[in-house]
Amino acid sequence: MISEGYPFFLCLFCLHVNIIERSKLKYILRIKPEAPKLNAYIKTHKSNEPIIPVIDNTPAPAYKLAKYLNNKIKNYIDLPNTYVINNSKDLARELEQLHIGDHHRMITMDIKDLYVNLPKQGLIQSTTI
Repeated sequence: MISEGYPFFLCLFCLHVNIIERSKLKYILRIKPEAPKLNAYIKTHKSNEPIIPVIDNTPAPAYKLAKYLNNKIKNYIDLPNTYVINNSKDLARELEQLHIGDHHRMITMDIKDLYVNLPKQGLIQSTTI
């Protein structure tokens, strides 16, 4: 039901303090919210073929509200994306402009296990009905 849950009450609060216009309320609230969807991707290039869980939050109850509030906040706070690199060409461009002095060192890091690897057998057992 649309009137149940945290997103509804947060919308009412935002409406009360004039953060959300009444005309936009029907676009922000989900009429039929769903649980976020879990997708599993198998890393076939790895020896034990671990599973990477990827969660799609777009059908979640608070997704549209969070997106709306995020865009609203961006209008008031200008945060530069100083440390964001979109692709390898951007990285190469940034590195070419970087001045490395005699007393500086350049290091690279690889984040291991950024995503949780789920054991296939445990996942299969948990999904059987």
